[in-house]
Amino acid sequence: MKVSGIIVQALLITLLGGTGVCILELKEIVVELTNIYHFETIVCFRNDLKGAELAEALLGKGSPVESIPKLIWNQHVKTKTMFNTKVLHIAFVSHSNRENILEVVNTALEDNLLAKVIFYFLPEVSHNINLRNFSECLWEKRILYSLMVADNTVFTYNPYPEVSLVEITSAESLKSVFTKKLTDFHGAAVRVARSLDISKEVQYVDRKGDVQFGGYFMKTILAFIRRHNGTFVEQKVKKDLSDVGMMFESEKIDILSMTIPMDKKRVKPSYPLSSIAPCILVPYQKELPRVFYLMLPFQVSGWILFGAGALLLFLVIAVTGLLRKGKSTSIYQEAAFRVWRIVTQQIHFPAEVETNHWVMIIIILATLHFMLFTSLYQSGLSSFYTKSISAKQIDTPEDLARTSYRILTPRFQHYYFGKYKLFPKIALDCLMVDDSLVKANLKQMDPNFGYVPPSEFKDLLRELERRPSTKLFHLTKMCTPKVLIGVLHQRESPFKDIFDDVVFRLVDAGLMLKWERDTVYELKQVGFLRMQLLSQSLLRPLKFDELYFVWVVYLIGVVLSAIVFCVEKIRRVEFGAN
Repeated sequence: MKVSGIIVQALLITLLGGTGVCILELKEIVVELTNIYHFETIVCFRNDLKGAELAEALLGKGSPVESIPKLIWNQHVKTKTMFNTKVLHIAFVSHSNRENILEVVNTALEDNLLAKVIFYFLPEVSHNINLRNFSECLWEKRILYSLMVADNTVFTYNPYPEVSLVEITSAESLKSVFTKKLTDFHGAAVRVARSLDISKEVQYVDRKGDVQFGGYFMKTILAFIRRHNGTFVEQKVKKDLSDVGMMFESEKIDILSMTIPMDKKRVKPSYPLSSIAPCILVPYQKELPRVFYLMLPFQVSGWILFGAGALLLFLVIAVTGLLRKGKSTSIYQEAAFRVWRIVTQQIHFPAEVETNHWVMIIIILATLHFMLFTSLYQSGLSSFYTKSISAKQIDTPEDLARTSYRILTPRFQHYYFGKYKLFPKIALDCLMVDDSLVKANLKQMDPNFGYVPPSEFKDLLRELERRPSTKLFHLTKMCTPKVLIGVLHQRESPFKDIFDDVVFRLVDAGLMLKWERDTVYELKQVGFLRMQLLSQSLLRPLKFDELYFVWVVYLIGVVLSAIVFCVEKIRRVEFGAN
């Protein structure tokens, strides 16, 4: 219900007595804040006649903010609109709403921590309100940028080092009243939990005796704390980060270092510091097993030519045998036996061949053909057996599926990879939950398993793989899509915006890039990178145990030769008897 300006003024004089000065000062506050922050909407919280009358006198017709749209908040109406920083909120506190006004305002603001709020206490409640306790309630709700008007006096509060009231004596001081609230923490503790970033493995003492953490996530957090004169306090969390959500909810931690998106009902992510794409790390396939060297002298085309020559010779001998004898009894067996003798260089010309010059020419050419093949094979095999040949590295999910390797990953990463299907199903089936991380020294890791190292290790791991003395693990091409990452704050934390401001400054100054490049130095400090290199030649002598299979083949050949020799002698004896 609207009341004319004259009636409102009369009612105010009658009902509120000597509050004219306070109304004037409240008007001045509204006007000054509007000039500073350029509000586009004013939201009023009132539920009785006195609040409505005062709101009409302050903001109605003839007021300096008359042109700004007004909204009367109804707590029974839900809205999905998120109020931005261009909205001024004014709550008129009376007997009827003093018990729930904070809940109403907090519900309307949701997580808009930059909202500007004025709490005006009507004369009926201003004399028995404890502003110190009210300020503590405001800080508990994280309603930070707020003013309190009571008994013709304007107050705000500073949260650090402890909640304290501050009186505002002039409209000029309103320009800095909000910006100074978080400029100095006065040594207050900032509780930080470290995530699965590089700082878990890289921690050292610098020349000044200060503890330093690897990676630019913890460096950014420490720079933020130092800039605002806070005290770094590390909070321990479980390795799988399963208790992080509960600790955020109970306000036991303020910041969590490098993280991927989580449940936003509990936390609020910062501006992304970087993007990651972790890759699977598997044991390096150092050498092709020597048994496979038997296939190396010839490529596929060479083996096809060898097989085609043997098949053609078999057909020639079989056809000539059929034409000569006219029946196929034992012809194919005899043809196969003669082809085997020619391939193994057991030169033999039966009497029927000596009378057929064309068949003899074919057999002589075939003998030369297989003699050349055998000579090339033996020389090629000898050269291959004197060097170490790298096996094909595992780079695709199909390669991984052909092995028995299991990829170890912390439970938190395993859940995230599976939930968002960041790897193909073949690779996901090879993942196994384990708290083992990539160690500071690769030689301390179990070579029977694969790992998913932090993304910051990728460049260094590739560099180590190029060096002969450090070929311990291979970084595959199985990587996740790029994911933006930052740090996490409490949902109601006031740190996010000032933390983002520090991030922007560090990026503009080039410190982020420098810290990223310093990773190699830091890994050397903790022993991850060994600068001394061992000379290792690709050529090495052949060991006896590596010839085991060759000796087995040789023994089988001798046995088969003896059997063939005995069979041939028996057949000749039988033919002689006949």
